Amino acid sequence: MPWLRTFVALVLALSGVACSESRTLGEDAGITVMIDAAPRPDGGDGGVMMMGPVCGNGRVEAMEACDDGNVEPGDGCDPMCAREAYCGDETITAPEVCDDGNNRSADGCRSDCLSTETCGNSIVDYATGEVCDGTPGCAVDCQSLTGCGDGTVASPEQCDDGNTTRWDGCGADCRQEPTLVVERLQVGSTMQGCDYSGDGTPDNRLARALGAASALLNMGLAGGGGGGPTFLMSFQGLDDRTAANDDALRVAWLLGRAGMAAGTYQVDPSSLNADGTAVTSLQGDLVSRALDAGPEDIDIPVGFLPLTLYQGRVRGTTTATGGELSGLDAGLLCGVVPPTQFSGINADLLRMLGGGGGFMIEIGDPCDGSREPATLADMLVGGVTLFGLRIGNVPPDVDLDGDGLETFEVTRMGPMGCQPVVTACIDGDGTRVEGRACIDDPRIVDGYSAGLTFTASRTRLEASASTPPGPAPAPGG
Repeated sequence: MPWLRTFVALVLALSGVACSESRTLGEDAGITVMIDAAPRPDGGDGGVMMMGPVCGNGRVEAMEACDDGNVEPGDGCDPMCAREAYCGDETITAPEVCDDGNNRSADGCRSDCLSTETCGNSIVDYATGEVCDGTPGCAVDCQSLTGCGDGTVASPEQCDDGNTTRWDGCGADCRQEPTLVVERLQVGSTMQGCDYSGDGTPDNRLARALGAASALLNMGLAGGGGGGPTFLMSFQGLDDRTAANDDALRVAWLLGRAGMAAGTYQVDPSSLNADGTAVTSLQGDLVSRALDAGPEDIDIPVGFLPLTLYQGRVRGTTTATGGELSGLDAGLLCGVVPPTQFSGINADLLRMLGGGGGFMIEIGDPCDGSREPATLADMLVGGVTLFGLRIGNVPPDVDLDGDGLETFEVTRMGPMGCQPVVTACIDGDGTRVEGRACIDDPRIVDGYSAGLTFTASRTRLEASASTPPGPAPAPGG
């Protein structure tokens, strides 16, 4: 099982640390509280080390929601380092028409807060199953078009394959479904990501937290023969078939599987809702071939370690051949990953996987003396050492809930070889949550900025028998 061996290798890189050594926190000392058993270099007695935030220094620190390197208002980050109006803050601020506090579409407020997703608003909301809105031939429920699916291509149709089933190359709106297959998806460098702090520079804290283990995780992300997932990007509502300029389009992010015909792919049914719409799609635009889509929460299933990228975005530069979209260069998939997504994998599971993968994994007991085994979340936040390489010891950097960045206390005191573990979490509003389970507390939601790079090339979609049927033709069709 190639993925199993890869994952176990990743885990091996994230496990094992001698708890008696002294540790410092580097540039993130201001946003993490640490408890260390060893004497401090300055002669202190270890204990609690905590520094207050400094708004305007360009680093998001404890209780800050942003820090753009200045204290000027009106630029998205106010003089107190709190985020100014943004989609997802539950306050409708122009040009928003709704704001339900999240970045998920198909819930009555589109992920960019620019549509109430209601039929009749002259906006085609693909995430809700609409194929039209206010255009000639559009059904009263916006779910079908007169004539689409009759097998005859009539203007303004781009195609008509005799049905309204999605994801077979001709959509339920009788428009082509230009689709790209994602290639070489991998965790980018620490300088490859989106700007979540507001300072104008890319953020990829997850790459820092993983350190050398990023290369091993990249092996698990490799699709095709590598055993990892295959992802497809299908464009909906693309008016410019060269994909150079388009002020409103939708990019469906889908799991794919090889089709029956060579060079084709089918959409995996796990990526679809009961009505055949994509579970995950991002609203976006194209300006001079620059694609920018999102925000939207994006699911990335990697083996049994499924990740969700909150506030996700997809960016890149489109290419065209023969007047048609042919690929995407310099692709960038961004988002925020809370540490709770790593807390379900603990030392016992890792030991079991080690045996199955042919590895001997030694993970120390928790330094706090508790019986609950250490988790991957403990390792990323608390830090580990492997062959002299420091991995982890990196706290999250993105305030997802708008109350200020959260901090963690890590207990290191214990016998030689114990594993440091998180024993308390401090919410951005100052609320202290005690205990090993604090990472999973619903109040602790902040996460690591993440940036994954990729390229993509044009492929053909093949109909799948498991794809839900499309909408019934509109009356008169």
